[in-house]
Amino acid sequence: MQNSFSYLGMSFPKLTISYGLFLIIWGLVVSVLSGSSSVTSWIPSFIGIPIFLAGLLTVIFPARTKLFSHIALTVGVLAFAGGLDVFRTIFGGSFMQTPAADVSKVMLAVTGLWYLLVGIKSFRWARQNRNQ
Repeated sequence: MQNSFSYLGMSFPKLTISYGLFLIIWGLVVSVLSGSSSVTSWIPSFIGIPIFLAGLLTVIFPARTKLFSHIALTVGVLAFAGGLDVFRTIFGGSFMQTPAADVSKVMLAVTGLWYLLVGIKSFRWARQNRNQ
């Protein structure tokens, strides 16, 4: 039996750090490449920063893993929920009028859901293996 939860060969804290970095870089790249002057193009980065920090704090303070993982997943819910805004533009008839924004929303919804599912698996693993 393994000593800790892992997904794609990474522990949940390392996965959290990676996901946070991905979001930070995504916001940076999309904002620069699209030439956007809107602060909303940086939303993935704004969501990624606390996720990244929570993952980093989990590595630094392993005794607080539960706390920082819950914080990261709470922010992950925001990523997923924010990404669902794409449905407003789809049903409002303005989908792909701002492609960078719509692609970012889809990315947030998909990766946010993925992150939440992996986090739930991690929490379930921890609960099942709590006494070992």
